[in-house]
Amino acid sequence: MATWEHPALGYLFGVKPSEIDRLPEEKSRLMGEVAAITHVSQDDPPVLMTYNSAPDEPVTSLRIGIHHPRFGFALKEKLDAAGVPCEVACGYEGRGEERDGLIMAFLTRELLTKAR
Repeated sequence: MATWEHPALGYLFGVKPSEIDRLPEEKSRLMGEVAAITHVSQDDPPVLMTYNSAPDEPVTSLRIGIHHPRFGFALKEKLDAAGVPCEVACGYEGRGEERDGLIMAFLTRELLTKAR
């Protein structure tokens, strides 16, 4: 199953997955409006995105397709342009403790020290 065929998209937009490529204009516009990447602004908070898969991992399942590092890097590009701190970390499958450490370091650096 392709990522765009995920049933959640149909529920969110009120269409069948087979209709995604021929959406009415208002539904197509809505898809763009609800995308996080559409709403990047200079006043956004720092962002950390972690992924189980590697950036070059092929999309072989919905889990990988919906939560793929390619989105993280695309969003990072927009955030960088807006001057918002952003980090993308990949390859954390089975490395939960290491990911936890990364998250805590990010929060400490970006939120606690800047609040002082």
